[in-house]
Amino acid sequence: MKRISVLLLLAVLFLTGCAKSVESTTPDQPSSPDQAATQDESLRQVTEPKAEPAAQPAVSEPEPLTVETVNKAEALSLSKYNRILNNRDISERAELDAAEIYQYPELPSGCEAVALTIALDCLGYKLEKTDIADKYMEYGDSFVYTYCGDPYQQYGAGIYPPGLVTTAQNFINDTGAKIYPVDTTGLTIDELYSFIDAGYPVVVWTTVYMNYPYFDGGESYNGIYYPWYDLEHCVCMYGYDKEYDEVMISDPQRGKISVSATDFSKIYDEIGRFSMVLIDTKDIQGE
Repeated sequence: MKRISVLLLLAVLFLTGCAKSVESTTPDQPSSPDQAATQDESLRQVTEPKAEPAAQPAVSEPEPLTVETVNKAEALSLSKYNRILNNRDISERAELDAAEIYQYPELPSGCEAVALTIALDCLGYKLEKTDIADKYMEYGDSFVYTYCGDPYQQYGAGIYPPGLVTTAQNFINDTGAKIYPVDTTGLTIDELYSFIDAGYPVVVWTTVYMNYPYFDGGESYNGIYYPWYDLEHCVCMYGYDKEYDEVMISDPQRGKISVSATDFSKIYDEIGRFSMVLIDTKDIQGE
């Protein structure tokens, strides 16, 4: 099971990761620290960390994107994001063409890298499953904006939306891909449906086999508390069906499956509503 302590998280990089088996889902002494600070409407105003240069021995905490640093193309991308988010006239059912990519055996703790690979594949960008981890992901001692640990090891840790958005931006900078990654932390599952209906996959933080998360410390960043939890996992959500209360996910451990939207949402809400989306910008002109 994925389970680490705060002290170990800061002291070593060999921590529990999303690849651990599910035979023992309950730690001896689970703890539940205070959850994330209230995630109000301000979470819907998108802020995004700047990409740090790749191949640096140590990654410093990135600064949030400010209005002054948003260029024309970024402003247009954010405008498109807000139009999609505010669209309340979405289909009762939507499904994207998603790949089935497994993290094993190469990346036993690399579910986040694989989930991002699946999302990129949905938009037509073909990568090897290890490309994100090898070329674009940044590593450090914070699981919020870097990958903490080693995705190639059984006991790696993970990375949260701020870091995975930076990872996606590194891919864009290197390849010129016409996409815009957005940290959608705080949005409800129903709000995420709007992006799938518009044709864009969503990377969602959940748990291994959707078991109950047991929290073990965490850290704050940009006013949001990011708890670390046993069984941390990441998947790509590519479809939903409101009538049958289902969401469709491509799980790096289990492949393409449909699960109860109600159950999936409960886990998502309990963790803190962590997610990110990739917006296609091929139709956007700007500098």
